[in-house]
Amino acid sequence: MSTARQSFLERIGAFRTALGEENLVSGEPAEIQRNNTARLLRNGLAVVGFAILEDFLRSRLAEILARVGNSHIPFDELPEPLRDAAVLGAARALAHFGELKRRQGEDYVSFVQNHSQLIASTVSSSYEISGMALGWTGANLSDGDIKEIMRAFRIKDGWGNIDIVAKRVGLASPSHREAFSQAAVRRHKAAHSARTDTEVSHLVSFVPQAIGIALGFDALMSRSLKRLLEHDSAYLADSGQVQASDVQTRFIDPTACNWREIKEGAKRAVSRGEVKEDLIKKCLARPDARDDVVIVRDSSLRPSNWFIQNVA
Repeated sequence: MSTARQSFLERIGAFRTALGEENLVSGEPAEIQRNNTARLLRNGLAVVGFAILEDFLRSRLAEILARVGNSHIPFDELPEPLRDAAVLGAARALAHFGELKRRQGEDYVSFVQNHSQLIASTVSSSYEISGMALGWTGANLSDGDIKEIMRAFRIKDGWGNIDIVAKRVGLASPSHREAFSQAAVRRHKAAHSARTDTEVSHLVSFVPQAIGIALGFDALMSRSLKRLLEHDSAYLADSGQVQASDVQTRFIDPTACNWREIKEGAKRAVSRGEVKEDLIKKCLARPDARDDVVIVRDSSLRPSNWFIQNVA
């Protein structure tokens, strides 16, 4: 299983649990100390919540870029935006963050040298792509960064496709791009303004939005990676875009008395079981589920976990 995905699910679960703490809620106006403490905690969670999602997106991307380097596809046959990112994108990130590390008194020389070696490796048949090739135009990810990341992997209208995938799995939102942008604004205000007062309702609504973004991004990027690893000629030649309809899903859902595995759009369950973990294991062991995104949902039919086997 992807380490980035596993870490995200653990962290977002802890984040959701933290939102249930009573000390996040302000009291009467006269309870100044309590209210100041609650506001401080809510602001802290606004920063941490965005960081959880941002770290997943960058970490999952780094895992995918590492797989590209092991694909045995000649570098000059990769999609042009991906080649540009591996060289120019990484070089721009090194210039910015290398200087930043120098100002902060960190070991900027080793940092630049290590990533420069990755850029230089693209001239050989055995190359590695720097994890900073995409998504490092600034200290924090922007909604535009995510659009460009997905475009480099032949995913046209990345945010629109994330919306479609999220809606199909039970995480509908008017606009996940807007949700991400608003979370970024809350994070910035909470981190830089002592007067900021983050609302609990915004933090609560962020949880399904973050899962929708993470799952949609992961499913679409993994599908794109699979086509690349299969040396799909249409994909490599820029005549085969990846979109939400390419993502096939199946669910592990609770019922009144047990758990069921069911393909998206089907009326009858593929399999049933009393123990969720056993049913998941059984599902993942079958060849017919190998290319599907297997999504575990809760009693509200909202995803709580997912598995993508063909590219981990």
